[in-house]
Amino acid sequence: MATDALYAAGTGAVFGAALTASRVWLPSVILDQFSLADFHMMHVFAVALGSSAAVMLVLDRLDIIKRPVRANSPLGSTSPYGGNLLGGALVGLGMSVSGACPGTVLVQLAQGIPSARAAGIGAILGGIAYGSSIRSSPSPPSSPLLKNGRGSSPKSKSKSKSKRNSRHITSPPTLSSPLQTATAPRRTTITEALNVPELAIYSILAAGIIGIVSFTRSSYANSPPITPVQGGLAIGVAQALSLLLTATPLGVSTAYTQIGQYALRALGLEDGEGKAEKSLPKSIIFAAGVIAGSIALTGLVPLGSSPTVQIPFWQALVGGFMMVYGARLGSGCTSGHGLSGLGALSFSSLISVAGMFGTGIASRLIFQALA
Repeated sequence: MATDALYAAGTGAVFGAALTASRVWLPSVILDQFSLADFHMMHVFAVALGSSAAVMLVLDRLDIIKRPVRANSPLGSTSPYGGNLLGGALVGLGMSVSGACPGTVLVQLAQGIPSARAAGIGAILGGIAYGSSIRSSPSPPSSPLLKNGRGSSPKSKSKSKSKRNSRHITSPPTLSSPLQTATAPRRTTITEALNVPELAIYSILAAGIIGIVSFTRSSYANSPPITPVQGGLAIGVAQALSLLLTATPLGVSTAYTQIGQYALRALGLEDGEGKAEKSLPKSIIFAAGVIAGSIALTGLVPLGSSPTVQIPFWQALVGGFMMVYGARLGSGCTSGHGLSGLGALSFSSLISVAGMFGTGIASRLIFQALA
């Protein structure tokens, strides 16, 4: 148990240090990206996505893990990906309003950004709101991701028997709000949904990364301590460590729901009887590691001056609420869907990320036009 906590904190620290060094935590970087004024955030994100995809592909091909394909989030009985689209849109709108995402809020808190406290409070309130509305969905057990194995299926049942003692990498439990349904989730890849060869998808991904890095502008391309490409690769290292050491792909938003549950119990607003846990959930330990890693890097490496953006308290609060409620509705945030989900070629993540960036860019351009 102590080893698991240490691994979760350690991988969180590596992720936090990578986010900090790459400067994607800066509110100005996030807002400039959605304004299409600067593509530094996209440079880091694209390389981080590519490195995550490479890590997952290699580990899958070596039979170390099965790629953690994310399930869809339905909205009603006729919209199998409605939760992904609406949730992603809320995440993008929240980022456009607050200048943060669920992961970078933690780094902003570590770096003393004034709006981070409001965004963090809003994020926890969003986690509480979603956590209060969820109900268990009857669904078939998810296929485990096996260390040294690919999980069990009717065709490989006999093969998996010899690997029962292997380490399992499991997906989080499927939960749904009243907006959603109890429909069993489906873990569909982009290749399956679009009937496109996997090689073609990876080729398009590689070409897109090269195009973004080569033909768009990053204001921090030559700024210390690391370049955007190096920052993306560092996040890829964090992804590899997370998969190998904690059996979990990168993702942050679940921590806010769990922190909210602890807060409600501490205030006596939720019955904690029968819910006592021997240790903190790995997601909370991981989030604490992100903060610690950011602080540690700042003490070791000078980051230089960075532009500041003044975001009103109420704006950061509302933005924080929207992005975490949306992340939980869509079952993932910018790291969970954007890096881990897309890295595994999850079709649900493609829908979610399209909602995030589409709404984030559209809303930011509208805000600027109305200002």
